[in-house]
Amino acid sequence: MGNRFASIKDSTVIGLLAIASLALAVGCSPESASPQPSGVTPQPSGVTSVGITAMDLCTALNELFVRELHALELRAEVGSGESSGAPFSDEASCGLRQGNNDGQSGIIGMKRTSEGSLPAEEWRREDYKELTGLGERIWVDDVTADPVWSDFPRISYVTRIGEWNGSVSVFEYATDTVDGKLRLSDENKRKVADFIIDWTRRVADGRPK
Repeated sequence: MGNRFASIKDSTVIGLLAIASLALAVGCSPESASPQPSGVTPQPSGVTSVGITAMDLCTALNELFVRELHALELRAEVGSGESSGAPFSDEASCGLRQGNNDGQSGIIGMKRTSEGSLPAEEWRREDYKELTGLGERIWVDDVTADPVWSDFPRISYVTRIGEWNGSVSVFEYATDTVDGKLRLSDENKRKVADFIIDWTRRVADGRPK
């Protein structure tokens, strides 16, 4: 019995590290510069800005959490080294946090990469499943009902539109709502998927509204 629980704990830690790796790949970590997955060519500095700021991403993610997921008050955390008010050209990220909860409630990231670099094919492809019928290529890693992740339930989506990889993660265990801890319904999950597709399109098109 002891070995079984040790194995589950080890798997959970490994999985959390995998999420961090994917977040780095699509620009949604508040940490320092990330390693590039194979096949991705870094974009040169001075690429034309998309007319969207990291704070635009923060505002949009906050609206998703409050209006659609009924989360309680959150505060934004823009990625380190990023300007919250200046339009970005290569990448941007924002996380949301509540009170003294462990970890962030949600993370959104955008990263410009070389054409043809699909995030879910470069990183932990066995964990991400491609969805159909949403108008764009999008992958999901959903462990909200996985018993191994019972202490850390969350869902992550990644998509690619044009030159941009977009990602969003929602962490149920770190999000309080008007009804208690967040529990995502299938309808909620669809709204999160639609959200990251919409905002990745906006970034790819350079249209903040």
